[in-house]
Amino acid sequence: MSRTRQLGWVAALAAAVFAADPRANGQEPQPPVNIDFEEVIAAARNSGAHRGPGNNFRDFNEVTRQAEKTEGLFTLYKTGDHLYAEIRPDQFNQPLLAPVTIARGMAQAGMPVGDDDRVLIFRRVGERIQIVQRNIHYKAPAGTPIEKAVKQNFTDSVLMALPIVALNPMRGGAVLIDLSDVFMTDFAEIGMGSIDRSRSQWSKVKGFPNNMELELEATYTGGFRRMGSGRSGSGSDPRSITLVLHFSIMRAPDMGYRPRIADDRVGHFLSATKDFGINDSDTNFVRFIDRWRLEKSDSHSKLSPPRKQIVWYVEDTVPLEYRPYVEEGISEWNKAFEKIGFRNAIAVRWQEDGRDVFDPEDTNYCTFRWVTSETAFAMSCLRANPMTGEMIDGDVIFDASFIKYWKQSYALLIGSTTAAGGEPQAAPLAFGEVISPILASKMGFGQPAAKALLGVGALDKPFGQMIPEVVPAAAPADKDKEKKEKDDKDKEAKEKEEKAKKEKDEKAKRAELSREFIGQAIKHIVMHEVGHSLGLRHNFKASTMLNNDQLNDTSITRAKGLVG
Repeated sequence: MSRTRQLGWVAALAAAVFAADPRANGQEPQPPVNIDFEEVIAAARNSGAHRGPGNNFRDFNEVTRQAEKTEGLFTLYKTGDHLYAEIRPDQFNQPLLAPVTIARGMAQAGMPVGDDDRVLIFRRVGERIQIVQRNIHYKAPAGTPIEKAVKQNFTDSVLMALPIVALNPMRGGAVLIDLSDVFMTDFAEIGMGSIDRSRSQWSKVKGFPNNMELELEATYTGGFRRMGSGRSGSGSDPRSITLVLHFSIMRAPDMGYRPRIADDRVGHFLSATKDFGINDSDTNFVRFIDRWRLEKSDSHSKLSPPRKQIVWYVEDTVPLEYRPYVEEGISEWNKAFEKIGFRNAIAVRWQEDGRDVFDPEDTNYCTFRWVTSETAFAMSCLRANPMTGEMIDGDVIFDASFIKYWKQSYALLIGSTTAAGGEPQAAPLAFGEVISPILASKMGFGQPAAKALLGVGALDKPFGQMIPEVVPAAAPADKDKEKKEKDDKDKEAKEKEEKAKKEKDEKAKRAELSREFIGQAIKHIVMHEVGHSLGLRHNFKASTMLNNDQLNDTSITRAKGLVG
């Protein structure tokens, strides 16, 4: 206790003594009371000695008594709109990855948001737990003077400081914090205003040994225009947008992985760090390629299956007729892995009810998702450990609007045309069909050609009606004519039947060609996006694999494709 506080206590005691002077109240004087001020001060000092930080916290059992408990990386307790996480002392200062994904809403299901390079730690400072984002992009050799200089110039960022709610004495003094104070804010950096906690709720809480998966149904109020999507129909009312956000909190993968230095001759995605300890005139950056950890199960075999396959779980949202092309697009990459000694490096697993119950955003699963929005697009949502480049997730999103786009392209490519002089063609092109007025106008080709009218037979009699009473001599001839007309009708019916059959066969052939056209397009896009999820960037040089003459030779393109 400071001297100032001691004097304060003395003054207070003296005031109490003088205030009790009986002469001040006209009473008879009492025997004097001996007060040991040093003893009083010591007692006051000791009374505060038992007021440790723990006495400022709520009782752990009281907080968690009626909560739903979930074991995992952190033990979680859900009660009402609170989600408490229990953090043990040995879990402080351990690196965590925290990717965020839109699970549902805004026509952007499966879209990653925020900063996937974010590495977080929990750090205790007094009665609070700080959430710190590590600055992993600058380093120097440990124990060197330059390391000290780096630490002086590049610091970590304290994102939040959360009050400790309670302590668990049964778990070595583990602390309890409320994760709602973290995630019911704009932690995801959506930029759509603020979350209304009264209209938000935890919809899913899952725990695993190395990660926890959380889903928050969050309602944002105000600030919708900041999102900048400009899409209509993505929310029923733009003043109040509800999204389901998926938060993954995972332990950084162990250090058994061997990072691989990038080579400029091969286009990989990179995880880069500036190392001030490198004495290289060209660069101070250390660049690791992003790749999956694949290890042979038989290191002595030239061609061996991996110890752990890369498994793509395909959501049951993919239409049945397109599933073979999706699987072909994913599995095609096995041919590339065979070149480096891996057999069946990639496996495809189709989601089945009752067997595969998982969240596509869960970092334990690499998924292929068929989504619906107002834009034809596909994308890879690859994620890697920013400290080593080890891939941890490679979800692929494929938008259903591609199918409509390809159907329009197919109709345009083989549809009917207008002759040079402007007159309509008598018939559509081979296997073609008339382009709709809407499509023709949309594509900027003016009015489409008209279908040829169905043929009509020759007129065997003049216009008007023959009257037998007026021309009786014509009666015998009419009998022969009736027979001829019947024969002509039979012949015409047969021709119509043959024509209808031919048109049906051609239509089936067109449909088959259309399915194959769309199927090959799906396979191409799937291969492209899975390539990204394997860590590969765009290979622009591959577009020059064939020259112009070869591109127009179907015997070559059917064997090799159009690009590398």
